[in-house]
Amino acid sequence: MYIDYNQPILPYSIPNTLREIVLPFNFNQSLTFNTVENNVPKTIPCFPSHGLISLDLGTEFNQTIPSFVLPQTLKTLYLSVHYNQPLLLDAIPQSCTYISMGKVYNHPLYPCGLFPSSLRTLILSDQFNHPIEYGQLPETLADLQFGTNFNQDLPLGLLPTFLLKISFGSNFTSIFEPSPFTRKIKFGENYQITNDHLFPTTLNAIGIKNSDHEQLPNVYKLKVHSNVINPHFYPTESLRLLELSNVSLSQLETGFLTNFKKLQFLKFGDNFDAPLNENHLPKDSLLSLEFGIPFNQPLSLSNMKKLKYIKFGERYTYINHTIFPDSIQAITYDSIANIKILSDSLPQSLEFIELSHSFFQKLSNDWLPNSIKEIVHCGEPIIDPDFYLINLRKFYINRNNQSILNDNLLFVNQYYNIIEVFKQNQNNIIKKLLEFK
Repeated sequence: MYIDYNQPILPYSIPNTLREIVLPFNFNQSLTFNTVENNVPKTIPCFPSHGLISLDLGTEFNQTIPSFVLPQTLKTLYLSVHYNQPLLLDAIPQSCTYISMGKVYNHPLYPCGLFPSSLRTLILSDQFNHPIEYGQLPETLADLQFGTNFNQDLPLGLLPTFLLKISFGSNFTSIFEPSPFTRKIKFGENYQITNDHLFPTTLNAIGIKNSDHEQLPNVYKLKVHSNVINPHFYPTESLRLLELSNVSLSQLETGFLTNFKKLQFLKFGDNFDAPLNENHLPKDSLLSLEFGIPFNQPLSLSNMKKLKYIKFGERYTYINHTIFPDSIQAITYDSIANIKILSDSLPQSLEFIELSHSFFQKLSNDWLPNSIKEIVHCGEPIIDPDFYLINLRKFYINRNNQSILNDNLLFVNQYYNIIEVFKQNQNNIIKKLLEFK
C-alpha cells in the first residue's frame, strides 16, 4: 500500500500470495477484526497466516500486536516510527530474522523469549534505555544496534556469544566488554576508548570519536568522528574504508591520506569543507568518495582512474565544473542548490544517478547521458515529454509520490515496468557496484 489509508483491514482481503506490505504513514487500526459466526464472537487476524515475508507498519501505528496474529512466514518486521506498546510473547513470529523497533519504543525486553530464536538483526529505538538481562537476546543475533538514549552496562557474557556487529548512540558511556567474536563496533560520540580497552582479535571495523589508545589493531573499516586523534592511531596498512568527520587542509597537504595505500572507500563528514585535489588522495586505490553537507569546493579528479562512485552533499554548487574521471559509474547528487546541470557536465560512463528530493530540473536527454541505467528521484520529478534513455532499466520514486502519475502519464505508460518505489536498503545498489562486502 502506498496511499493514505486509515481504515480497518478486512480479513481475507490480503492474498497469501502477497510477499511485502508497507502500510501508509497514517494507518493506526487494530490488526484483528471482531466478528460473529454462528452467534459466537470471533476474532480474526487481518493478515493471512502464511505468505507475507516483509511487513512495514508505517509511521503512526500504535496498537497492541496480539500473539500469533502476524504471518508465520514473516522474516522482516519494521515496527512503526511511533510504536510504543509493550510486546507480547509470541507476537513476533519465530520466522523473523530482522526487526526494527521504530523510534520511540521504550519498554524492558522481557519476558525472555520475546524475540524469535531465528533473529539475526535487531535495531532498537532511540528512546530505549533499559538494562539488558541475560537470555533476553537470542544467541542467533549477529547485528545489534542501540539508539541515542541507551546507556546501560554490557559486561562480558551478557550479549550473545557470536554477536558480530554492535553499534551505540551518542549517550553511551557505560561499561562494554565485547565478545571475542565481535568483528565490528561503532561507538557514539561521547564514548572514550582508553589503552585499557581490550579489542578482540577478530575486530575488523570500528567507529570512534574519543580515544587515548595509541594505535588500533589492523581493522579495515574505521569511522573517526573527531579531528584530534593522534595520526599514529590509524592502521595505514590494512585500512580499506575510512570515514572522517573533519580533516584540516594542513593535514591534507602533508599527505595524510596518501599513506593509506589500500584505501578504497573515503567519506568526509559534515565538518569538512577544505580545498581538495587528487594529489591529496590515494588515487591508485580509491573506488568511492563521499562528501558531507557543507562541502562546496571545485574538484578535478581526472587522474582518479579507479574511482567509480562519488556523492555530493546539500551545498555543492560546482557540478558543472567538476572534472570526472572516465571510470565514474555512479553519482549521488544531494545538492539543494538551484543549479541547472548543463549538457556534457556528467560523464558518459555514468550508469546510476540519485537526485536530491528538491531537484526540480526537467529530466531530459539534453543533460542526462545515454549510458544511464538507473535513476533515483524521491522528490517530484518533472519529465520532458521526449525523454528517452535507451539503457534505462530502473526508475525509483518515493512511495508517497503522486505527481508522477498526475503530471507524467506519458512517461509512466512508456516505462511502467521499470518504475519502482525506492527503499533505503536499495543503497545496496552502490555496494554491489563497488563489490563492497
